[in-house]
Amino acid sequence: MVSRTRFGLLPYLRTLHIEKLLGRGGMGVVWLATERASGCKVALKVMRHDLSEPLVARARFETEIEAARRCGHRHVIEVFDDGETGGLRWFTMEYAARGSLRSCLRGLRMPLDLAVRFLEQLARTVDYIHQSSVVHRDLSLDNLLVTKDRVFKISDFGLARFTDRMEGQGTLIYQPAGRLTYMAPEVGRGDLRRAGPPCDVFALGVIMSEVLTGRPPFAVRRTHLDQVRNPPRVAPSRWRVDLPRGLDLICLKCLNQDPNDRYDSAEALADDLRRFRDGRPLQAQPWLARLVERACGLFRR
Repeated sequence: MVSRTRFGLLPYLRTLHIEKLLGRGGMGVVWLATERASGCKVALKVMRHDLSEPLVARARFETEIEAARRCGHRHVIEVFDDGETGGLRWFTMEYAARGSLRSCLRGLRMPLDLAVRFLEQLARTVDYIHQSSVVHRDLSLDNLLVTKDRVFKISDFGLARFTDRMEGQGTLIYQPAGRLTYMAPEVGRGDLRRAGPPCDVFALGVIMSEVLTGRPPFAVRRTHLDQVRNPPRVAPSRWRVDLPRGLDLICLKCLNQDPNDRYDSAEALADDLRRFRDGRPLQAQPWLARLVERACGLFRR
């Protein structure tokens, strides 16, 4: 589709049938619409006009559009048209009919095999995003959308940072309700120089605990930011006693406070999840345990 920035929103609206309000967020309002010519359903996001910091919101809106387009991938939400009218930015994107993964799960846990396969694919998608020089910084069950065909889509890149041009990007730390649990300790401490790919690996650890157990590893209150800066490392097996030890080790490695103690990349996390599926020694295991397990495997042969 061709950008309609020069023409404004109103002429473009004539090509859409607005059906209903899908939701309101910190930056924008999202509507479900149908393109009259094609009959395709799209989500229309319009920047809110009542924001106290419109310049910050505008910057995040632009970031969301650019980051999503830069990361073109089957599991990243696709942005179609974008434009502006009356000083308000807007864009259309693909419509995920089943809503967020949180609303799909409804506090329930995924079957174990399905969860591990999903987490591996999610980690590989996040690694693709990182290879596109983008750090999401707001991964959560709320920002994982599910299409009618049950394909997950990573959305909401408003807080993303571009690693190929870190200078001059915003330094504000966004703390939306319900998202503090996913915030890496280095971000909570305001150390934005370290707010790179490892902060997404931390969020993946929280998501991993949620899909395996039906709840986050720990709860954070907005009035207790010390819990963000120094989060407890809670193993998923605390909430699901039949969980294999290997998944505990993988999750806990993601949740390390020091970014250097987490996986080197989202790809490394995905590879360890594949090792778990294949019954091979994990990188998350202590080196001595890996050595013993490999030796036992050779002996059995």
